[in-house]
Amino acid sequence: MKELEIWIALVVLALLIFWNVMRINNHNHTPQATDDTHQASEPTPRMEQTATEGLPYYEIEMTATHYDLGECCCGRWATEGVNSQGQRVTASQALARGNIVAADTDYYPFGTKMVVRYKDGREVEYTVEDRGGKIKGPHRIDILVNSHAEGIRKGTIENLTVKVYERKDQ
Repeated sequence: MKELEIWIALVVLALLIFWNVMRINNHNHTPQATDDTHQASEPTPRMEQTATEGLPYYEIEMTATHYDLGECCCGRWATEGVNSQGQRVTASQALARGNIVAADTDYYPFGTKMVVRYKDGREVEYTVEDRGGKIKGPHRIDILVNSHAEGIRKGTIENLTVKVYERKDQ
């Protein structure tokens, strides 16, 4: 009987350790104002005519992480970031969907356009509409995705080339 109790205790301990490791890894995302009712659309390939056409830009190497609309990534913002119509909004009050990135707004104010060049050659245009406690400095962005599973699958992408465009209102 004592041997069985030891085995049960070891299994419970192993499960607790596994759960904590997964919880810590899953919380490496940025708190954002989002939820599951207004999901982000898949990034679309950059079209010929874009909002950045003709604007001056510079290129910078960045690390991108991904966040989703659920409580695991968003923490308290999953329930607090709602507008008067009950829609999820970002820190800039934009609807939490579409090609949105979170960035350090000390470097990239809301509305800043960025074109991310992925390693497969795709270029996707995003707009800075959110910020987060873990997104600090000029070399980090957090990309809004459809689900937590998608965010985990995409993981962290290092050494991405990003075109940062000057805002028209600056």
